[in-house]
Amino acid sequence: MLTQQVRRKQSIPDGEITQEPFSIFIETKRGNNFDEGQLLRHLENLKQKQGAKVLIALANYEQDEPNDQAFLNVKKIAEADKILFLPISFEDFLESIKLTNLPKNLADAINYLEEYFNE
Repeated sequence: MLTQQVRRKQSIPDGEITQEPFSIFIETKRGNNFDEGQLLRHLENLKQKQGAKVLIALANYEQDEPNDQAFLNVKKIAEADKILFLPISFEDFLESIKLTNLPKNLADAINYLEEYFNE
């Protein structure tokens, strides 16, 4: 199930994809100015979930590899709680979903998204 902006006990992730046995929280920023406290609250909420857990920090990173100081602590805590923390740029995310043999409507949606990112 995909949901947006659903209030959790301690935070409100921008998006959530949940289907047992996994849960994915998505936090997005137009720039790359993530708040460490917000990400840590997302981790606290994810700890309550069963199965595989992922927190994606999706943003417009200027450098190739997001390496914000706030991420170091978040990564450390996520690893201790067996949560995968993935900072990823919009561009890398887009490239990862461009697959061959997609239905036309999905391929068109990805192309539209790419045009939007390029504006």
